[in-house]
Amino acid sequence: MSTPGFDPDLFLEYLGDDRELAVELLTAFTEDAPVRLADLTSAVEALDFESATRSAHSLKGMCGVLRDREVAALALEMETAARTRDEAALHAALPKLTHGLREVLDRAAAFLASGPRAA
Repeated sequence: MSTPGFDPDLFLEYLGDDRELAVELLTAFTEDAPVRLADLTSAVEALDFESATRSAHSLKGMCGVLRDREVAALALEMETAARTRDEAALHAALPKLTHGLREVLDRAAAFLASGPRAA
């Protein structure tokens, strides 16, 4: 069994225990990632490979900031499929990326809901 790709405690540690910065980055992620995922889903449904490439690339970068290599790799898989116009791979990868992003969003929301912690 693999460990979770996004670990809020490790993310906070990576940021030098700067909770304010972690909250800022996670808030931006929780606001933007669903929009980017919706854009990607629409692009895949429309077979708009250019838009799908852009959306997947953006999600890859966002997950990289969160230090989530697993979901970033799924976004890269989507980006590559879109760039190569591989419709089957694009459709096959979307549910995996969607699931991975939902898990990250859930962990991020739990972290944000936990409120301030003593340093």
